[in-house]
Formats: sequence, C-alpha cells, structure tokens
Amino acid sequence: MYEIEKRSPLNVILLTIITCGFYLIYWYYKIYQELKLYTGKTPTNNPFWLDFLINLITCGLWGIYVDYKISKQLHEIRLQNNLKGEDSSLIVLILDSFSIFTLHLLWILTSAIQQDEWNQILENVAIPIQQNTDSNTKREDSFPNPYE
Repeated sequence: MYEIEKRSPLNVILLTIITCGFYLIYWYYKIYQELKLYTGKTPTNNPFWLDFLINLITCGLWGIYVDYKISKQLHEIRLQNNLKGEDSSLIVLILDSFSIFTLHLLWILTSAIQQDEWNQILENVAIPIQQNTDSNTKREDSFPNPYE
C-alpha cells in the first residue's frame, strides 16, 4: 500500500531551488499519486507522464491548467469533508500565469501553497494508513479518527 505523506511547503521551495527544478517534477509525481489514491483520479484524469509530456510540449502552459486542477481537486476534498479553507485555484491561476514572466519561479510558490493545503487536509481527514500488528508485520487498512 502506498502511504500518503506530509511534506513541508518550505522544503518544497528549498529543494526545488537546490535541485534546479528537478524536485518539483518529483513533487508533481507524488501529488498525482496521492490524489489518485485518495480520490481515485488524477487532477486532469490523465496519467502523470502524459500531463508532464504535454507540459513540456506547450512550454509550461499546460502546467497552469494542471495547477488549477490540483487546487480545484484539493478544494473538492475540503468540501466533501466539511473542512474550512478557501479555494486556492484563482490565486494559483494568477501566480502561474505571471510565472511565465519570472522564469517560472512563481510555480514553486504555487506548489508550496498546494502542499500546505494538502497537509491541512491530511491533518483533518481519515486516510488509510499502514499499521504493524504485534510481532506480525502485515498490512492493514484502517481509518483513524481525526478528532481523537
């Protein structure tokens, strides 16, 4: 079973800068996996590799749409679980649109915003987790109560 993990938004920014953007590719891959695991679908309903390829072909324009869809999917998860929080899709859309003029540096910021939003959801929503039982190390799905 794949485990959903919380990541520091600051680490997303720093690791992306340190790795000259390569970490951001990894981050998108992970967020795609995690959102698909949680909702059963990716933000665009395409596999990660296809969206990545389209993004390369369109010189980043498709990425604006992808980020918008990620924010929309995160907001839908919030609504389904009665969690407070604003829809970040408009601010992400604006930042990503201007990122074209900043060598895509604002893209790092939108990913950090989305990671922070995902972390808040993970803190408040029951997510299947891996558990060890006694001396047996078998995998079980359980749904912890987030209010305990």
